[in-house]
Amino acid sequence: MLRVVALGLALAFVAACTQQTTTAPAPAPGTVDPTTEYNDGLADEQAGDYFAAADHFTASAGQNYAPAQYELGKLHERGDGVIRDMSTAASFYEASANGGYVPAQNRIGDLYHRGLGVSRDSKKAAHYWRLAAEAGDADAQAKLGFAYENGIGVPFSFEDAAVWYRRAVDQDHYGAAVNLARLYHSGQGVPKNYESAAILYQKAASGGEVDAMYRLGHLYANGLGVPQSYGIAFEWWTQGSRGGDPASMTSLGQAYHDGLGVPIDHDAAMSWWHKSADLSNADGMIALGSHYSESNVVHHDRARSYHYYTLAIGVLSIGPKRDEVNFTRNSLGRVMTGAELERAQNLSAAWLASR
Repeated sequence: MLRVVALGLALAFVAACTQQTTTAPAPAPGTVDPTTEYNDGLADEQAGDYFAAADHFTASAGQNYAPAQYELGKLHERGDGVIRDMSTAASFYEASANGGYVPAQNRIGDLYHRGLGVSRDSKKAAHYWRLAAEAGDADAQAKLGFAYENGIGVPFSFEDAAVWYRRAVDQDHYGAAVNLARLYHSGQGVPKNYESAAILYQKAASGGEVDAMYRLGHLYANGLGVPQSYGIAFEWWTQGSRGGDPASMTSLGQAYHDGLGVPIDHDAAMSWWHKSADLSNADGMIALGSHYSESNVVHHDRARSYHYYTLAIGVLSIGPKRDEVNFTRNSLGRVMTGAELERAQNLSAAWLASR
């Protein structure tokens, strides 16, 4: 019965939560100690007893203990020991965030950004990310940088994006390192500097960021900020491909096709392009469309060429690149036989059905 009362208290505090501190108040005579209940909940959670953990966190959260509110949010988000309910999870996260708990500020920012358990609200997302970022949370700093780069809940500002990315990078946030490197690469918000971009891509790649491997490979292929080397570019694209990055797979296929840092091998090129296309990468699809249309290769197949151009058009956003692929496909279609066009359409329909 005591636990049921505690649950009611916890939910009441969530609904009425205002700005609080994370320091637990001293328990009054006859009440539970929120810190003790919280620690017992952590021990139960570690042991896999989520029902007992929820019981302890509820008792602690009933006294407005922000870390316990956050843990209850996690349990409700996952459905561990309680009914899975994103709305309830968001309520606990927001109560904890308003109590000054940094992990909750970061998480509720994510939920407002994505509209999970709450109505989507970019301004609230940026607000909570900022609270966590200013408290020194590297992940929130990276997200706030992304918000400024894309105008999510804050004004567009490459300069502010660079500032927050840099703060996250200084704490070894590898995703932020990729984003800051992109700004140096393009000269947005910071002076264009390929050397700085290469250093940051290298840092991110060492942390396992496959996008950095892909981009670093292109710097080496073009000699931007680093000595030109197709061999090193090939190595980075290989690492990115093994990490599941479709853009790296497309570039690796091109290296095999053109003999960049490796002997020409059209079969290997086709293999990597197919893997990229299977991950819905438009450039991989375009590469296949182009190769199948080449009359001097063993893989020449106009129907498959038309098919892959069609797939690429389906995933590309409206713009010049999509228009160019559409023009190429339609030009090809004008010289194809009716049987070839029918086969191409059947291939596309079968590919889409398999998804």
